[in-house]
Amino acid sequence: MTHLRTTQSYLLPDLAEILRREIKLLKLIKQRVEEETDFLVSANISRLASTNSIIESLILRERKLEGHRQDLVAQIGASAGFPPGARIRLRELVPRLESNPEVEEIQRLADEIRETTDEIARLNERNNALIQFSLDFNNGLVRLLAAASNQKSFYDSAGTPVEERDQVLDCRF
Repeated sequence: MTHLRTTQSYLLPDLAEILRREIKLLKLIKQRVEEETDFLVSANISRLASTNSIIESLILRERKLEGHRQDLVAQIGASAGFPPGARIRLRELVPRLESNPEVEEIQRLADEIRETTDEIARLNERNNALIQFSLDFNNGLVRLLAAASNQKSFYDSAGTPVEERDQVLDCRF
């Protein structure tokens, strides 16, 4: 039991700090995903591309922290009776730890991570629906324009634009 307490007292503060840093990154990701929604709605492609690049960078940083967290959880888990090399989730580990304020804080942080990732998932689902709607709309426009010009396509089989076409619609979208 002494080894368990020593491992916990040594590693739990580090684990809590990693979780706090993950939460900060996840909240930044959530904020950027919300911005992404605005850019999708306003069709601001340059800002959308910039935001996507930032999100990718934040995700890479979060994955590094997640790797550190998994290493700490594995070390704590080994001292709590999990087999060496087992992939342990926080929700599996916390119940095996002796209850104390640090463990309660880790549980609270783990819950906050879960809630934030669930919110990000919901936002991503909404953004995917917006993207799909935009693609469907654009495909419909292409079909409309192709039908209006009495051609199946504005391109020949080699992918070269067909110059001769009736311009039934002359407008910008």
